[in-house]
Amino acid sequence: LSTIGGGYYQIDQQFLLRNTNLNYADAGQALALNVNGVLREYYNPVVWGTPQTPGFDYLAGKFWTVEEEVITAYVRGDLNHDISDSVSLRGNVGLQVIYTDQSSDSFRVDTGTNPDSVFEITDGKDYTDVLPQINLAFILPDSQAVRVGISQQLARARMDQLKATEESGFNFATGEPGGSGGNPRLDPWKAWALDVSYEKYFY
Repeated sequence: LSTIGGGYYQIDQQFLLRNTNLNYADAGQALALNVNGVLREYYNPVVWGTPQTPGFDYLAGKFWTVEEEVITAYVRGDLNHDISDSVSLRGNVGLQVIYTDQSSDSFRVDTGTNPDSVFEITDGKDYTDVLPQINLAFILPDSQAVRVGISQQLARARMDQLKATEESGFNFATGEPGGSGGNPRLDPWKAWALDVSYEKYFY
């Protein structure tokens, strides 16, 4: 938003409304305005366009979507066995199979034409992960237990890291180039997790 002529204005009384009472939040009174009236009176009209609108190609790096389709199947088996007269084994063993189809739509600008041409792009990938997991509890005499958990875990990239777009520029004040972007073909982070604990119960 920019004000008309880039100036500063005192808001006319006709656009002031009764103050908002925020005593319930112990915040006193708050100024209330006729926002639509203020925008019409003091601000330039908001012009909206897409990167393919003439003059708006600079927005190409800001227009993007990311879609993920995730399908998960799993199987689990429970364990309940006596290892000896004093030690019992409880727990479960499982396996997850996760299929992911990720894609991103965005725009690119071809600066080699006059005027610059803007075209749509779509990119992505699909992948399948198999994640095993086992949880064991060894029940010992005297209200004791040893628990062991082992699993492979997965964390997907953030949406903005999967976008199919990039932005680059140059800081004329410092002489340094800069840029940012995403990659819709990123693989997820995967790691093995191990948890071991000893427990003693007091009654």
